[in-house]
Amino acid sequence: MKSSELAALARVTVRTLRHYHQVGILEEPPRGTNGYRDYGVHDLVRLLRIRRLADLGIPLEHMPRMLDEADREHSPLLDQIEAGIDDEIRRLEAQKAMIREIRASDSSPDLPPLLAPFVATLTGGAANSESARSERDYAILLNHLAGEHGADRLAQAYSKLATASEISGFHEMRRLFDDLRSDASDAEIEHVVGVSLPLLQHAIVEIEPLLSAVVTLDDATLGLFESYHSDALNRAQKETLSRLEARLARQ
Repeated sequence: MKSSELAALARVTVRTLRHYHQVGILEEPPRGTNGYRDYGVHDLVRLLRIRRLADLGIPLEHMPRMLDEADREHSPLLDQIEAGIDDEIRRLEAQKAMIREIRASDSSPDLPPLLAPFVATLTGGAANSESARSERDYAILLNHLAGEHGADRLAQAYSKLATASEISGFHEMRRLFDDLRSDASDAEIEHVVGVSLPLLQHAIVEIEPLLSAVVTLDDATLGLFESYHSDALNRAQKETLSRLEARLARQ
């Protein structure tokens, strides 16, 4: 039979058949006088055995021994494959749990699930504002920097902010910051600084111990956020942050 006929009988593609030839687990029969390779039923049986091993997750490099050495002890390899399957099941179960959390909180799938509800509260539903995008991006960066072991502590810090009595003040601060035009006057910038400073002072007292325990606020980390600001903010917004940072540093 031709390669296409063999592939159809074994329910594989001709490309797969050729790949098995290339890696050496299925011999190529000689070509007949018509120029086509002539496969027999023994080739079909071997191909079906290969398919069976592939379905079990046996790596191609281990197949020759399993195909050609029937009396060989295969338990160690099967144990290894089973352990890999168990790991994959755990990974998929964790992935499924994350999807359920996202659905339950009705949050964006790209946000860390532990932080998503708090980010939604902090942004006040203004999902498309510049500060809301920044808040989401900060959460993603901080979650990455905190790592798996710091995720719970970071969520506690966000929880303190999201449940603070000043939450309406945070929303107003964000609105004022978003509304700052690049050509805003010095008085307009100072107004935003004046509204923001007491709110940020209180927030730092609340969350700094939790945050510093899981994120190292060194020059490299701070540089990430400074780089973010340089790309995302206009002149007046950058000046506002600069003045806030200077005054907070004096506290």
